[in-house]
Formats: sequence, C-alpha cells, structure tokens
Amino acid sequence: MTVKTESSIASEQERNYRAVLIRNETKQQLRDFRSSLPDQDINQERRLATAAIELMLEEANGSTEVRALWRKRVNEVLLRELSEHDVSAVESSARS
Repeated sequence: MTVKTESSIASEQERNYRAVLIRNETKQQLRDFRSSLPDQDINQERRLATAAIELMLEEANGSTEVRALWRKRVNEVLLRELSEHDVSAVESSARS
C-alpha cells in the first residue's frame, strides 16, 4: 500500500490549478464535450473547466440577465442535491 504524503500529493497537482468540486453528471458532460473536440491534448479537462468558469464569470459580471440565469441554475443544482439527499435518507431508513 502506498501512502501519499502532502509533498507527493502536491507534486501530482498541476501548477497554478486548484481542485473544484463538480457534480458527477457535469464531469461526464465535460468528458463528452472534450471527446468531441479535435485536439484533446490542448483541450484537457482542467483547461476546459477553467475557460467555462472564466466565461461565465465575465458574462455574469457584465449582464444582470446572465447573473439571473446563473442564480436560477444554482437553485436547480441545489434542488437536485436536496432531492438526492432525501432519496438516500429514505433508502438508509429502509435498510435499518
């Protein structure tokens, strides 16, 4: 068994990048999108995700309409999380 130390974990990370949590289905959509692109070496997931977030931030900072759409999507994501939490709570109770 290999134990990862803080220094070995840091060496595995890409320079100037930090982890961001995204939902599983979003990760799969990102992978599907990447696989449709011609040059996958340039279009690595970290670059695609960074570009998408930067575009969203720029658009939301310049447009109240985009900001409203973003808030709406955040609420939709929250509802999915709550729905999944409720389902797993019911499943957990059923196993007890």
